Amino acid sequence: DDVKTLIQGIKFALKIGNTAAMKNDFQARFNSKLLPGCKHHTPWSDKYWECFIRHMASSTYHPAGTCKMGPISDAYSVVDHRLKVRGVSGLRIVDNSIMPTINAGNTHAPAVMIAEHAADLIKEDWG
Repeated sequence: DDVKTLIQGIKFALKIGNTAAMKNDFQARFNSKLLPGCKHHTPWSDKYWECFIRHMASSTYHPAGTCKMGPISDAYSVVDHRLKVRGVSGLRIVDNSIMPTINAGNTHAPAVMIAEHAADLIKEDWG
C-alpha cells in the first residue's frame, strides 16, 4: 500500500508541475534523467516509479507505521482495537507502529497518547 500511495503522490506532483501556472510562472521543469538502477522499466510507468521508490525512499524524520491497527477485515492490519497482536496470545504493541497513517508533525505526542490508552486497556483487562 505504501508504494502505491507514493506512486500516486509522484503522479500528482508531476501533474501539478505540468500545469501552465507552474511552467509559466515558476519555470517548473521535469528532470527526465532516468535512475540507472531502473532503466530496464518503461520510463514513468508504475513499475519504473516502484523501482525508483525502492531505490530512493528514505526516512527524514520520525519513522513509524509497520504494525497497522485496523479491523479484522483489513488483511494488512496487525493489531486490533485493544492493541493486541492478532494470532499471538499475550502480546500488545504500544508504539507509533500501530498508526494506520502517520501525522505530518512530531510523533512524540501520539506515542504518549497510545501508551496512556494502552495502560487503560491493560488495567481494564487485568484489574
